[in-house]
Amino acid sequence: MNSTLGTNTTHTYTITDNDPVPTLSINDVPVTEGDSGITSATFTVGLSTASGRTVTVSYATANGTATSASGDYAALSTTTLTFNPGEISKTVTVQVNGDTTGEGDETFFVNLSGATNATIADGQGQGTILNDDVFPTKLVITSINGGTTPTVGTGFSVTVEAQDPGGTPRNVAASTAITLSLKPGTGTGTLGGTLTGSIPANSSSVTISGVTYSKAETGVVITATDGSLTAADSTPFAVNNPVPTTTSLSQTSAARGGEAFTLAVNGSNFVAASVVRFNGSDRVTTFVSATQLTAAIPASDLTTFGDFPITVFNPAPGGGESNAQTLSVRRGTSTSVSCSPAQVTQGGSTSCTATVTDISGAGASAPAGTATFSNLAGGNFTPANCTLSSPSANSSSCSVTYNATVGGSQTIKATYTASATHADSSGIFILDVLATTNNFQATLEGQSFGSSAWTAGQLDNWAEGQSIPVRVRLSGGAPSGPQTIDVNFDYKKNATAGLQDLFTFTTSSGVTFGTAPFLKINGTNDVWTYEFTVNMTGSTGTV
Repeated sequence: MNSTLGTNTTHTYTITDNDPVPTLSINDVPVTEGDSGITSATFTVGLSTASGRTVTVSYATANGTATSASGDYAALSTTTLTFNPGEISKTVTVQVNGDTTGEGDETFFVNLSGATNATIADGQGQGTILNDDVFPTKLVITSINGGTTPTVGTGFSVTVEAQDPGGTPRNVAASTAITLSLKPGTGTGTLGGTLTGSIPANSSSVTISGVTYSKAETGVVITATDGSLTAADSTPFAVNNPVPTTTSLSQTSAARGGEAFTLAVNGSNFVAASVVRFNGSDRVTTFVSATQLTAAIPASDLTTFGDFPITVFNPAPGGGESNAQTLSVRRGTSTSVSCSPAQVTQGGSTSCTATVTDISGAGASAPAGTATFSNLAGGNFTPANCTLSSPSANSSSCSVTYNATVGGSQTIKATYTASATHADSSGIFILDVLATTNNFQATLEGQSFGSSAWTAGQLDNWAEGQSIPVRVRLSGGAPSGPQTIDVNFDYKKNATAGLQDLFTFTTSSGVTFGTAPFLKINGTNDVWTYEFTVNMTGSTGTV
């Protein structure tokens, strides 16, 4: 049997999704911190019901009382969580860092945002880090200078540790300021230097360096406090004197039979109780500084020729005797200096001679050795030193050339260096150097009592009735004609201080009077004047 099929017809049906949109939520998670390493805090993000669509949501961590910056946990930046159709649960893991800091429980958060194909019902999960550490209750000083005895005046270290009641080191939750002090009744010195420090957060100890103590003694106790933990006292300890070291003496020789003198000893590690020793015997000592002492050397130490050790002794605790410097007792000497000519013009030169004389009396001999010349004001010597020669019965001498590059009174000094037989000595000579100028100039100068130096400043120590040396120093070369000079002075009248008169006018080489000095009297104010004129043939001169 045959049949014929009819035409196919297609129908489209639309199923409308009228299911409610699922909601998202995240749980809260507690986690025990641990002492070290990493503990995972795993949060669950769930859909209220399975969805036929893909659901996405973003999550990120946020600080609470726990912070990622302080290392409590590892922060998570914004990340997308995807639920495929049919999935209803996903997890988010946050790493929590263990420590041994005693602190309260702390919190952080995981926040949800930006959901698609779902709404957020509970968008914040709280993570609670449960503290499992013991809080510190006390401070303990665990070390003084690393176990090495401190030295007076030298910085040392003090280590302070936070501990629990059982003596186990425990971290502090926040930076903890520590103050050190001397326990009353345990020392008579002064605790100084650096006396404060801080135990950093999440640490248990601090080492405070640069603590000092001013006196060598035993039984010193340091107290450490912070204001909340139980204070700590150190075990009693000693502070030692250092071993002193000497480097030089203010003089290395003295004359036999000479007078008592003060000797300066230079070095390091000197303390207030340091004593200078001459040949092993204590001498009266004055503490100047940690690098210098002075000692009274009596005349009785200078009766015998020889080389004698000078040492410094620091008493116990610690301390000891220094290395030795040598003070030689030799035959006494004196050094005199002369220059010829005794007056020169700036730019000129003169010959200066040092004569060294044995002044020890019986057995005197001519000193041998070297004389060194100096002048702090300037100029130069050719050569700077010379070897003594031309000995007589008890003296010898040598000469150098001084080149006068600066004007004014110059103090020429010669120093004799001690030899194996003779003590050192020095002497000076005041050389008159007439300064030069570009233009004619007249300068009034004088000498203070007991001095041969010429000065334009104040003259000191003269008494009534004494004659005062004064002069007019001329410079600038020969002028075109006579120069008039007035010398004014306060005349002594009745009880008024002043000068009686000026007298004995003389001229130096190259200077002549055009008009001799004559007196002009001012009767109203008692200022008298001597007036004269001069002619010059050289660049300098005096009246």
